[in-house]
Amino acid sequence: MKWFEANIGWRYARGRSKREKKSNFIGLISKIAMTGIAVGVMVLITVLSVVNGFENELEKRILSLAPHASISGTQQTLDNAEQIIQIAASIPNVHKATSYIEDYGMLTFGDGLSAVQIRGVNPKDELADLKNQNQIKSGNFDNFENRSYEIVIGSQLADELNAKVGDKLVLLISQGTITPAGLIPRMRRFTVSAIFEVGMSEFDKNIAFIHIEDAARLYKLKDQVSGVRLYVDDPFKAGETAVQVAESVGGLYYVQDWTRNNRDLFRQVAATKQILFIVLLLVIAIAAFNIVSTLMLVIDDKQGDIAILRTMGARARQIMSIFMTQGAIIGLIGTLWGVVLGILLALNIEKILSGIESLFNIDILADDVYLITDLPSAIHWPDIFLIALISIGLSLLATLYPAWKAARTEPAQVLRHE
Repeated sequence: MKWFEANIGWRYARGRSKREKKSNFIGLISKIAMTGIAVGVMVLITVLSVVNGFENELEKRILSLAPHASISGTQQTLDNAEQIIQIAASIPNVHKATSYIEDYGMLTFGDGLSAVQIRGVNPKDELADLKNQNQIKSGNFDNFENRSYEIVIGSQLADELNAKVGDKLVLLISQGTITPAGLIPRMRRFTVSAIFEVGMSEFDKNIAFIHIEDAARLYKLKDQVSGVRLYVDDPFKAGETAVQVAESVGGLYYVQDWTRNNRDLFRQVAATKQILFIVLLLVIAIAAFNIVSTLMLVIDDKQGDIAILRTMGARARQIMSIFMTQGAIIGLIGTLWGVVLGILLALNIEKILSGIESLFNIDILADDVYLITDLPSAIHWPDIFLIALISIGLSLLATLYPAWKAARTEPAQVLRHE
């Protein structure tokens, strides 16, 4: 008699009987409840994996082009950049420091016109990083030198201007030159030497690189620069490292790091993840509470069996155990199937999305709407464990009332009508 509760609960969960059609119907209801839980768990795992993948990919792509931290002067320019670079080289966690010039301008080519952020850089630094990460789509910057007046633009900017490698673009900046005819915007012709593609519209459309010496002449900065960029071994300690460098140099500086510059973006991703988790958890809760109706049907069908068990000496606690076991089996099997299907779907979601786009000839993640145009996925096992635990917990919670109702069955009242 020790394991009879589990055996009976398992038999009721299967609901198979060649003699009783109602038992087959109850078995079907149990399978529907299992399917509901499995679908809820699968969807929640898939969605959270996509959000995690999006967050990881966003972080990766931002760090591929944005500096980990930057130090700039309170007057928007620095005249001691070399001193800061030398001191930064001696600070732990810093593996590279480089000066830069940053401003805005307008690029024109043919009938095209686009506002861009101009970055004056040393080609051995940021542009080398683009090449190392295989983000140069076409062209090269082998001749990217002082007075070469070459420019590297993003793929979306190139498409917008209808420009390609070798074309000559005109850069106009807000600073003007006074002539007898009045104030004329300063301009310079640049040759497109390379086109890069990071995969984020914010970078591929809005940023262009020129040599730092060319930028200094264009913006009349002489020996000054906009600031110093720091690249560190641990990006999550970039802020602390930048502050340490600034304090070591002494004086007043404006310090920024990539987490601060993109704080709102990552907060939105975190908030979206929390909201989706709560909403989809309600789907699992609804599916779990389908177990209530399943168990109530079983209890109504098995009134005679319950009465006989009670007259044979079964206690109310054992009757409760039978139906709690049945509900737990439904929840456990549904959860396991949901976890397996959710992992499989999360691992193949990008291929499935590509197939849907090809089949229906649509662009679900348009590059002019979304920051990232693919659908990355990253499975976090703690999330999966938490989802499975909550799903099984809700399933057990849903069994309490029906099991309590079954335990209150009066054998005499039932057997009187048998």
